Amino acid sequence: MATIADLKKQEKERKRKEKQKKDKQKKVKILLSKPVENREVLDSGNSKELENLLESLLRPAKLETFKYSWSELKKIPKDKRRESRKGLMIGLDKEKYMKAKRIRDNFVFGTNSIIRSLERGKILCGIVSPDFDPAMVTDHIISVSKQRGIPVVLLPELNSICKRCLGFPAKALGLKRTDSIISDDGYKNLKNQILALSDLPDEDLKQINSSKSPPSHSKSKLRHPKPITPTPRDLILKRPNKSSRCFVPGGSSVEVSMDNSDFISFGTSTASKVLLPTSKTTCSETDDDSDSDSYVEAPSTKLKPYRPMFQTLKLKKIKSKS
Repeated sequence: MATIADLKKQEKERKRKEKQKKDKQKKVKILLSKPVENREVLDSGNSKELENLLESLLRPAKLETFKYSWSELKKIPKDKRRESRKGLMIGLDKEKYMKAKRIRDNFVFGTNSIIRSLERGKILCGIVSPDFDPAMVTDHIISVSKQRGIPVVLLPELNSICKRCLGFPAKALGLKRTDSIISDDGYKNLKNQILALSDLPDEDLKQINSSKSPPSHSKSKLRHPKPITPTPRDLILKRPNKSSRCFVPGGSSVEVSMDNSDFISFGTSTASKVLLPTSKTTCSETDDDSDSDSYVEAPSTKLKPYRPMFQTLKLKKIKSKS
């Protein structure tokens, strides 16, 4: 007879086998197309010249460190740390430092800053690393650059170049739209090379080469608006005052008098003439003597407004007997 411990062991073994079966089943996600497959990344043959040119421009932009590392700083007492930092800045070459700052001011680094500059049209061209995670960031940069007509290329070695030349990694880089950059030959070559490697159409390239396009002297055709058909005045419903009605049925305002003796016309100013019998007779008698002259003309009086013939319901309060 199996004990409780044996039953628990068997149940545990069964669960372990079921788990192994589930792990063996491979879960594969089927996608129509990955976003990385549709990107035009520069290969090593085309990107070599661009990498060399970018390194030559960014190498002088590296700033000398005038700060202690934490391993060195924690050995110095707190009251002497500020003086030791000033001592490091004494040996710093100020001209070289200011030149590096000026070179850095010509570029835009980082994902957020390049997206913002693309949307505002403040850069001439851009270089982006294709290995973004998530990949949606790269797709957004490419789509915005095509909308704005700004050339952007995907360079795989951008991150390592920035780390080697500047001292920090950057997955996006843009060249600012300033007068000093347009006149400099080195920046011109960088812009023209990115322009040639980008997949923009010819019309967009012509717009980028001329930063300020001349005004067009061609006469534009004026589109005259279609004549508006006036709406009839009778269809517009307007109230002259609050007490009047908005909708008044069409027809002449002149009162039509009905000559037929079967109808009686009621007026507000004067009442119509009504014939009343002189004596109290029944309906049968009046029908028989239709030719008799037993009718008189009623006096002309104004019609009174209609009032309902009922009384309001009165309720009595019944005192409860305590």
